[in-house]
Amino acid sequence: MKPRFPLSEEILRHHVKQELEEQQFEQISAENSSSWGNLLSADSPLTEIFNSINIAITHAMLKESKNEKWKCIEYILYLVDPIMHKLLSLENEINGDTSESLLYSMGRLGICIFMGPIRRNCGKLGVSTKIYVKKMKDLLSDPRNANVIKVPRSFILWILFFGMLEAHGLQEEDWYLASLVKTAIGFRLTWESLLKRVSGFLWIEGVFEKELEAARTRYTAKLQATH
Repeated sequence: MKPRFPLSEEILRHHVKQELEEQQFEQISAENSSSWGNLLSADSPLTEIFNSINIAITHAMLKESKNEKWKCIEYILYLVDPIMHKLLSLENEINGDTSESLLYSMGRLGICIFMGPIRRNCGKLGVSTKIYVKKMKDLLSDPRNANVIKVPRSFILWILFFGMLEAHGLQEEDWYLASLVKTAIGFRLTWESLLKRVSGFLWIEGVFEKELEAARTRYTAKLQATH
């Protein structure tokens, strides 16, 4: 049976909770969702999408713990594509406060970038995040957005980190590297503590690890060049 679009968070929760005890599921969801819970209002469609991704990741990690395969087209079809369909159907901006609109745009683009490697790892090899990488760079480097909002620390690190990964080989790569290094220095973070911050916001095991060593090399070279 084909999935209905968009797949609601309620359906995702029910699908995953079939394999988890209620208390265990609620604990996993609460531990992670606090990372983005204060970005936007609780009724924001983007907040629901973050929650849905968290549930989909919980499902994948449950499969992993049982040595069951989850990196397959079925995972994309039933858990990821509905989320992406809903995300891409949202308006680019929201009405209201400028700072909230900026956070909304950052979150929307950040999710598109983050989901790219996951989709490719599960069989959608043609997925490209180039357009989102460029749009995020244009958004963050726009002087009109400077000092508009105080962006939560883990959120901006998460955005810059995955922007750096997905910008590899693109003309935007140096900007992401420089921005990530500058931000990490400002927060006095080592590479290890940077990874801890990023993975503490939103992460999925078994997808990005192959890229991390090469990314660390590029990051270290940029860091040394700043001194």
